[in-house]
Amino acid sequence: MFPHRTWLIQRLQKPQPIRLNGIEVDNPFFFGGGLKNGGLSNEAMNLLRGIFRFDYMGASEFEWGAVPNALRNMAKQSSEGKLTTDLYEVAPGKVVFYVCHKDWKKDVEALLDKLYKGDDYKWLKESSHFKRSLDESSDVLGWLELDNGFAFFKDETMFGKFSKLMGIK
Repeated sequence: MFPHRTWLIQRLQKPQPIRLNGIEVDNPFFFGGGLKNGGLSNEAMNLLRGIFRFDYMGASEFEWGAVPNALRNMAKQSSEGKLTTDLYEVAPGKVVFYVCHKDWKKDVEALLDKLYKGDDYKWLKESSHFKRSLDESSDVLGWLELDNGFAFFKDETMFGKFSKLMGIK
């Protein structure tokens, strides 16, 4: 069982480099008016930039360190050998890849089922666009759950790169 109720899920999009005078830069509006890069260091952004970019969520809860806290939690779980990966079919032909604490697999799959119902706007701070992303063409290819610290993806390449970053082969 998750230690915390899921309320914040950060949408992740396909990487799309922005160049300014030949230098790759991050969109300053990913995290609105909060901390630069939501509190992520430049080194962390360099690691993540080739995997995904952050979708602007429109709420301050995403701007003040929730993303680095979730990633830090996942890195700690990985270093302790507690992080695992799997895939789950939420509907026929709709496969989702996920990275989570090894004890949370059933909870993650239950959450994916709940998200696929499409009414997440009722119980999340901001909509995940999960169902729409799986059913239609969308820039949203992954999600980072911020309250407990796990990630899930519709894109296998993004999943593979993130798993490798987290130290999971």
